[in-house]
Amino acid sequence: MNKMNYKIILSIVTLIVFQILILFFPLIILSLSGKDAICVVSFLINGIVFLGGIFFAQKKHSFSLELIYWIFMFFFMYFAPIIQYLSDVYPWRGSLSDDLILQVNILIFAFNIIFIVGRRLSEKVLFINIPNFHFSDFLCNNFEFSKKAKIFTTVSVVLLTGYSLSRTGLLGIVASRVQAIQVFYSGNNSALELIIESVLPAFFAYVVAEAAQKMIIKEEKGFRFFLLFLCLLICFFPTTIPRYKMATIYGAVFMVLFPRLKKGTAFLWLFVGALFVAFPLLNSFRHVISMESFSQALEGSFVESYVKADYDAYRMLASSVTYVNNNGIVWGRQLLGSLLFFVPRSLWGSKPGGSGAMLIRSEFGQDTVSNVSCPFIAEGYLNFGFVGIVVFAFFLGFLINRFDSAYWKNSKNQSSIVFCPYLFMLFMIFFILRGDFLSGFAYLCGFIITGYMLKTVSNPIR
Repeated sequence: MNKMNYKIILSIVTLIVFQILILFFPLIILSLSGKDAICVVSFLINGIVFLGGIFFAQKKHSFSLELIYWIFMFFFMYFAPIIQYLSDVYPWRGSLSDDLILQVNILIFAFNIIFIVGRRLSEKVLFINIPNFHFSDFLCNNFEFSKKAKIFTTVSVVLLTGYSLSRTGLLGIVASRVQAIQVFYSGNNSALELIIESVLPAFFAYVVAEAAQKMIIKEEKGFRFFLLFLCLLICFFPTTIPRYKMATIYGAVFMVLFPRLKKGTAFLWLFVGALFVAFPLLNSFRHVISMESFSQALEGSFVESYVKADYDAYRMLASSVTYVNNNGIVWGRQLLGSLLFFVPRSLWGSKPGGSGAMLIRSEFGQDTVSNVSCPFIAEGYLNFGFVGIVVFAFFLGFLINRFDSAYWKNSKNQSSIVFCPYLFMLFMIFFILRGDFLSGFAYLCGFIITGYMLKTVSNPIR
């Protein structure tokens, strides 16, 4: 057995052993006393499906949207929920009945089976090659600037950074999430705020990642990259922006900087490690950095971190099922509000808000927090019932496979990671899956539209 085969076998065995341990870990550390056996089995069935998805997705490619999907499902629809169930502690108060748990787990199982069907059909059905449909080509093709575009974007980033420093000073670089949001816009127009707060980070991210690519392939020395990366840190320091935005911006940049992530299991272990360690710690810095907040981040037990609001996706899916059981489906009203996020409320007085806020308001009343998730599965069920589960799951699987296939087809002859909008989607898809869809779709559009405009201006169609 040669050295290469030994490493592959060792990697596979390590992954399988880790999956078995993490699957049963909650059952080992928490008591099963008084818990319904059917509910526990339903959790385990879904957990096995998710781990199978992770295993086979990672075997195909070292990273992909599909791999991110299965990682999300495991942590947010199995690992955290079963800890919450066994502890009988859920985010946003209250408890869930065994009947509701079973209904939710059946919906999750159905969603994932249909997701697999959609992904498989996208490999076989001819209409994936729709003439003149170049969306996936844009997302998965190499991204670079002309010489004039490099000068323009570099100067723009430096000027925006100077403006940011004039507003916040040096202390504002790492001070608070609130200040980071208000640097470039502090008005009352929520639609305009959403657009600005999605377009500006995207602009910085594209410019920095493109410079990183040029440095890695040795077309440039590195001065432009380090200058732009410093500007990125000043305007969007990791501790002053939401974690999904931090992961999207910096994750894509580091994917370009470290081409070895294109091979082996490094990406998988880094991503899983971030969910276990980095993201919980970063949560303590969302408002202010101090030694006190750092020590508080280390105090909570392992179990406690999975019963807090960060892992409320399953809880909100259960809330959507309860809402539909009591009030019926909303017939696409929430989806329409998400798709038309850019329409200001002054022109559309009855414009729906985020689905998560609506569900919490329906369950607990007006005086409660509104910054809650609403996972992609819940959006489908809330809008169209089980038909929504089928349609949302099928097209999600279909599109994810299309984008994954397009990226790896375009980059298979590249020695380094090809920088393209797809790398941002790797991390953005996690936020979209957690929801709510209104915010996720708005930020995704901000990144896609910004990238398309930059690419069009830099390489105009002749």
